[in-house]
Amino acid sequence: MLRERVFHFTKESVAKLKAKANLEMNTTKISSLQAVLAHVWRSVIRCRHLDLSEETTFEVSIDMRERLNPPLPEGFFGNAICPATVTIKTGELLEHEFGWAALQINETIALHDQEKLKCIYESWMNDPEYDFGWGKPITHRSGIGNMLEGKITVSPGQQEGSMILEICLS
Repeated sequence: MLRERVFHFTKESVAKLKAKANLEMNTTKISSLQAVLAHVWRSVIRCRHLDLSEETTFEVSIDMRERLNPPLPEGFFGNAICPATVTIKTGELLEHEFGWAALQINETIALHDQEKLKCIYESWMNDPEYDFGWGKPITHRSGIGNMLEGKITVSPGQQEGSMILEICLS
């Protein structure tokens, strides 16, 4: 049975995760989102008690707009996204520190440039900037038809720097 839960990460908790990941890896290049996603990825894998030799895959969609040469104009109406995938053994993910997982995500994303772009999807709106005249939404959800096992949808929180994660697991 697929279950969906929404978790709110405060600005302070996001900042702590980012600082911890960067400190552990002696870098400054791990982003807030990469740190939060690495934390969730490791937490889900740890709770599932998977065989340590089993592979786990993490995939994130990358906005390719500014990575293209020339960059797409700000007013471009469609999407230009490409998936970035990290696949490693469960044991390797859990034996390293949390910052290591965040760095794997960071380095995979960094590899994506114009040469790596293989897919561009058309979109009728710039997600998540939905505005129907009522102001910026608090969040949005996938909807029952778009809930997939292991899917995480990230939205900006109400407070600048905070995040809302919709997580679907069975």
